[in-house]
Parts: sequence; C-alpha cells; structure tokens
Amino acid sequence: MKNQLLPSRKLISTINMIPFTDVVLVLLVIFMITSPLLFQGDLKVNLPRVTTAVTPIPKTINITLTRSGRIYLNNQLMSQNQLISKLKAAIVRAQNSKKPMVVINADKTIAYGKVIKILDLIRHIGIVQVGIAVLPLQSTVSNNFLSKNKTRF
Repeated sequence: MKNQLLPSRKLISTINMIPFTDVVLVLLVIFMITSPLLFQGDLKVNLPRVTTAVTPIPKTINITLTRSGRIYLNNQLMSQNQLISKLKAAIVRAQNSKKPMVVINADKTIAYGKVIKILDLIRHIGIVQVGIAVLPLQSTVSNNFLSKNKTRF
C-alpha cells in the first residue's frame, strides 16, 4: 500500500534543447556585437602633436603602426612582408602616373626604431614621398577638431 501512495521517481534521460538553443543564440549575438568593437579599439593611434601641421593629401597610402606593434595598410592588418608586396604592387599600378605618397600614422609611444625601420622599407621600395601624421598642439585647435581630423607633417 505504501508503494502506491509515493510518486515514482523516473530518471529523465533527455536534454531539453530549447533553453540550450536560446543561450547559444544570445551568446552568438553578443559576440557578433562585441567583435567589431575589439578590432576598432586596436586602430586607435595616439599621434604626436606639433605646432606646424598641414592637412592630409587625399590620395595617399596610409600605414598605421599601433602601440601593440601591429602594422595596418589602409586599415587592413598585415605582416611586414605583406606590406612590402602591397607597396610594390601600388608602384606598379602607378607606373604611368606619379608614384604614390605614403603617410605613416605611428602611435607616439611606439619605439622610434620601429618607425624608422618602416620608413627605410618604404624608401627602399622606391617611394620617396613619405609623410608622418601628427596633430596640431591642443592650444591652437579645439578638442573637437582634433578628434575628427588628422594632419600630416
């Protein structure tokens, strides 16, 4: 009689997939939203400031050297060897016209030797028009302008 009053305990041997799927989809959305933010954070370069600065020339090749030592060519991450091959290809494309100008955007905390090494590579390839991006001193220009515009020295 006692066995009939107690509920029988059955072992559940299946997995409920609906909550599992919900959690996986939420994690996927979170990673999709945060991954571009992580990538953009690495391209922030703290440029040095100077009193004489010129606005950038529109048709240039931009090389960015980040604080972490990464090299970007026109916002595309690449190795030093890839940079050399892309610059050589740019010279070949510009054979009929003027050789391209390169602007180096180097973080002000990066080692001077790393900037000179990239500068030497650029000149060795045959590009002689090279500029180094800087920002005007804060006393001459407002903060709003500095956050939106880069200039070249």
